Amino acid sequence: MLEKPDEWHEDLQGIRGDFAGRGIEWATEVAFVEALLAVLYDPPTSLPENDLHQFYLEQVIDTIDQFKRGDQT
Repeated sequence: MLEKPDEWHEDLQGIRGDFAGRGIEWATEVAFVEALLAVLYDPPTSLPENDLHQFYLEQVIDTIDQFKRGDQT
């Protein structure tokens, strides 16, 4: 992921557009994708308190940190 941020950015932008086009009931998913987009270039970020995606966002940030440190498994 870190090796091809532009490709990930493009893909996530497409996903965000798809989710946004599904209506207000997809607002949580849109926020999650926006947080992932922010993580690509400027971690850390966070979602609103008690957001069900916060756990997954934290996992993404942790994985990126591990990659940067060179301790991928």
